[in-house]
Amino acid sequence: TENKKIIVDGEQFTLSEISHRCEVHRFRDNYGHIECSDSKFRTIERKCEAHFPGVHVKTGELECSGEELQLIQSYCSATMYSDSYAEIDC
Repeated sequence: TENKKIIVDGEQFTLSEISHRCEVHRFRDNYGHIECSDSKFRTIERKCEAHFPGVHVKTGELECSGEELQLIQSYCSATMYSDSYAEIDC
């Protein structure tokens, strides 16, 4: 699954690339937005977010809008590694 290709807005990438180049900035108790180190992931930053079921819960799910991003929602999750940042695991 990690090598499945996602094509959106003319950019192509894999779930593995998302794991390595993006992370979640958790700025509320149960919500965070995605930040990526490469501009080709701008659509993911714009159309996906992370939700955590509770204040002290360290793992959350990614939710994305748009059919082409459903693979991310199905195969990726977020795990906190600090007070405000989570890595994305796909």
